[in-house]
Amino acid sequence: MRTGGLGIAILVGLVALGQAAPLDPRAVAGGATWVAHLDVDAMRASIVVQNAYREFVEKCPIGQAASPMLDASRAILGLDPREDLQGITLYGTQLGKEQGVLIVYAKVNQGLLEEKVKRARGYESGSHGPHTLHTWIHRDPRGERRVTGAFYKDQGMVFSGSKEDVEAALDVLDGKRPSLTHPTLAAKIPAGAMVLFRAVGIAEIPGASNWIQQIESAALVAGENEGRSFLEVHVEAKSPQAAELLGKIAEGVRAAASLHAGGGSQDREIAAGMKVRVADKTVSVEDQAPAEVVWRHLQGGMEKIVEHYRELRKLREGRR
Repeated sequence: MRTGGLGIAILVGLVALGQAAPLDPRAVAGGATWVAHLDVDAMRASIVVQNAYREFVEKCPIGQAASPMLDASRAILGLDPREDLQGITLYGTQLGKEQGVLIVYAKVNQGLLEEKVKRARGYESGSHGPHTLHTWIHRDPRGERRVTGAFYKDQGMVFSGSKEDVEAALDVLDGKRPSLTHPTLAAKIPAGAMVLFRAVGIAEIPGASNWIQQIESAALVAGENEGRSFLEVHVEAKSPQAAELLGKIAEGVRAAASLHAGGGSQDREIAAGMKVRVADKTVSVEDQAPAEVVWRHLQGGMEKIVEHYRELRKLREGRR
């Protein structure tokens, strides 16, 4: 299945209208060692994301080009991410390997997508219980590989590079296999969380550096709630000594951010909200700031990126 420039359009559409929910541990396999989730509903309610979306679509050439693609996406792909995309969950059982499951929660035109995937190169169909499996050859910059996907009722789609992983994921969704209960991976999620990533067993990653080997687990969540943007990072080290060292590194990052923040009041306010705490083997980094302040900070960066893009475009056109 080839989508051309719609890839960029989908990314733009991620921040538009949608209905989603925080990560549901019942949808994740019990043996997962890492999980990530994107909550589109929380993004829709975010001051920062919605302002960034409007800025990108109105002023950035890429965003302007994406708008008509999004308008046509439902007819081409069977969904319009601005209205139909609800959320995305990724998880895997082995850190450090390109292996995992992708669950896309969306209202899609299943008939249209099935028609398109059946025309994909190397297409094969199969079944797993009541579910139809679709397998095809996917091509990207890394080369070619087989991908398997399946619709799950009318709630969305499940994908993986492994047919067996898709079958296992469907069993989890059907309640036939254990779902996620690990206290770190399935921990309570703060209200307004937009992006979440959690992982355990980090020290066992094959070929991990000495630094990574000192970390047992890590959790990151970013979002916005009641007009305030927040970031939380929690790292569980293998020993109190390793935690103390990691805490010093985090303090160094905080100090550097404070030093760099001398250019504007919003930068200083964001840097001032960063707190680093070390308790036994746990290192916590938390930051909060008014969403409007965070938006003004990001807006300046976006304007520089857009201007840089326009300059590069002029140079390229001048060489023709």
